[in-house]
Amino acid sequence: DTTIFTALTDLVSKIKSAFEQREFASLALCDLSKAFDCISHEILLRKLEKYGLEGVALATMKSYFTNRRQVLSVHGAKSSPSTVLHGVPQGSVLGPILFLVAINDMSLDQKVLLFADDTTIFTADRSLERALSDTDELINRAKEWFTCNKLQLNEDKTQRMICSLNPVEKNQADSVKLLGFTLDPKLSWNRHIAATCTKLARVVYLLRRLVHLVSEPYLIIAYHSLFHSHLSYGLLLWGHSPGCLDAFKLQKRAVRVITGSKGLDHCRPLFKRLGVLTIYSQFIHDCVVYVKYHLPEFETRGQHHLYATRHSADVEIPFSRLSLIRDSFPSIAIRLYNALPANVKNLEGKRFKLVVKQWLQTKPFYSLCEFFCETFTELL
Repeated sequence: DTTIFTALTDLVSKIKSAFEQREFASLALCDLSKAFDCISHEILLRKLEKYGLEGVALATMKSYFTNRRQVLSVHGAKSSPSTVLHGVPQGSVLGPILFLVAINDMSLDQKVLLFADDTTIFTADRSLERALSDTDELINRAKEWFTCNKLQLNEDKTQRMICSLNPVEKNQADSVKLLGFTLDPKLSWNRHIAATCTKLARVVYLLRRLVHLVSEPYLIIAYHSLFHSHLSYGLLLWGHSPGCLDAFKLQKRAVRVITGSKGLDHCRPLFKRLGVLTIYSQFIHDCVVYVKYHLPEFETRGQHHLYATRHSADVEIPFSRLSLIRDSFPSIAIRLYNALPANVKNLEGKRFKLVVKQWLQTKPFYSLCEFFCETFTELL
């Protein structure tokens, strides 16, 4: 999901910036008890009015979430109807929007990341003690805000972690989970990849069971819906990691199962026949498409020259002293994009995406090095 990726990218970029400045990054992932069910209707109405809703529109919104009645059903037995006194309807289109309205005015000096009911506090400082102290202060301010808005912070489930490239004694956590990702103190993505591989291994087992029941086209559908969805989730952030090799081994195993191949059969022809991108080809695709669709956010080399050059369409790579940052997103994405021929980079967005994908389907890359050694003779 694009919004989830954007939210996490914002946090990861802040952590990397702290690494670059030789700072400790302190995270606190706040857990709210029954967040959607505790929203005060009175407070929400006041905030809607503050944002400009009035008259009939405000009255319509009031009628939407007040005087609602609900029934509890267990094994066919139903309770008597009761009036819902607070909370926003879950499972509806407006429910999440109303919740966002309720928490949108939470401001902690721009040091908080809000995504639905996930509230993440971030501080950074060269002194570990100051970073922890600042986090404690922001947590206390957050608790006050939650109390004023009739929300409850579950301190027992609130996760805290110190991010640093150097060892930290008595770190508060070895990893934290946020928006479906597992973050570790050094942003190595090893724990996230391990968790992803566990899910992928289960899908491979399922494919083995299905291979005797359905034909290959249905196995490919199962692959894309069950395997590919896990493999590609947030791949931009962790696809550069050496740990990807473990996921790639499982991907090759899945392809062999689908095609009925033996355990030692070469997989490149199988990837080509199925039209499935290897994890490295998928990472390359996601990277270059991201840069193409976000070009206005980057500087190109042509902006620094008064005349056209061969590399004027190339994107400038932000300087970093750390290889961790140089070899990860977005720097690696820019390098991959710059490696493409100029005539491809000049294509319109949708055409660019289609051409790159079709080319990658014929090029089952087994590493990023293979891509950088490519001559691109078959691309356009």
